[in-house]
Amino acid sequence: MGSIASALAPILILILLGYALKRVRFISEAAWAGMEKLAYFVLFPALLVNTLARQDPAGVPWPSMAAVIIATSLAAAAVLVTWHLIRRSASGATFTSIFQGGVRFNSYIALGVSQAFFGEEGLVAGAVTVGFLIVTVNLLSVSAFSVWGRSGARGLRPFVRDLLVNPLILACVAGWTLGVTDIGLPGIVGDTVELVGRAA
Repeated sequence: MGSIASALAPILILILLGYALKRVRFISEAAWAGMEKLAYFVLFPALLVNTLARQDPAGVPWPSMAAVIIATSLAAAAVLVTWHLIRRSASGATFTSIFQGGVRFNSYIALGVSQAFFGEEGLVAGAVTVGFLIVTVNLLSVSAFSVWGRSGARGLRPFVRDLLVNPLILACVAGWTLGVTDIGLPGIVGDTVELVGRAA
């Protein structure tokens, strides 16, 4: 129990610090929105690329991990969709929020705990897990929005476009490609991406 608390404590402290800074209006609302955009489009993708590009695929049981992650995510999505089709207690637009809340996860905490418990090896395994989850969850979420979003069924082209411009999916694909091909992140490029990723 103590090890779990030790692993979670720094992350929770950062969350509380951020909450306190926002409550006292240390910076403007516009700045918070900018930081969220920075984290989503730059910092977190850099962390994913850096970790996945440096990992050794041969040392991670990724087929089993992918099977469990995809099966679990699809099961959760099936339960949510079935509930919506039976109950019809929420509008389509509202259901997309419920759906995302039911299938999404907190990758920041997951990676922080993985590294705290198992060091670099845990971070690698966590990054592989998060990579599969990000792709799976975003596929499911974009699919749900395409069917039940405010614009209704938007067709295949907008669906594919949403996936192709998703920064987290792009980061996972880039990281996996660099790792599997042994290209990695050499020299200054690797050092730069690592520094940017730390800020996530």
